[in-house]
Amino acid sequence: MKTTVMTLVTLTAMIGIILFSVSGGLINYDSERTFRVMVVTEDQELIKLIPAQPYAYIGRDGKLYVEITESNPNFPGYGSGLSPDTVYAFDCVFKVKNSLWQNQTIFFAINSSSPSILVYSPEDTFVNSPETATMNMVFPLQWKEEICIGMVFNLSDTTEVGVKINATI
Repeated sequence: MKTTVMTLVTLTAMIGIILFSVSGGLINYDSERTFRVMVVTEDQELIKLIPAQPYAYIGRDGKLYVEITESNPNFPGYGSGLSPDTVYAFDCVFKVKNSLWQNQTIFFAINSSSPSILVYSPEDTFVNSPETATMNMVFPLQWKEEICIGMVFNLSDTTEVGVKINATI
């Protein structure tokens, strides 16, 4: 009699667990969260962005700018920009360095908001030249590793002089 009761209790518990699982008691829940990264001055930064060409500079607000105009503080009054109907490639416009997380690899993403401005890195396995440059790039960055980021300015469809291309990367 005791074994029959124990068997019945065990069987009832197993059926309850199965019904609980099937009825949605155990559901997979996916969640997406938004996060923001701010580019700040060097003494506050988590990842270093280092200008490597005269066209790139850190502004007074601590942000990295790439500016090819006569307003660039490194070339005040020199040159008005890029020629129409041309393609320019600069191998190392700025560098990215992981100097914070000891012995930790981070993944760094670069996204261009303009199809006229593409990115690549000579150190990357796939996106490593102007010919393979892309609007979106993700690469691992080891602790203390520094990677150059090149940029392609594709103005081949631009014949008008005075056109400004503003983009965010």
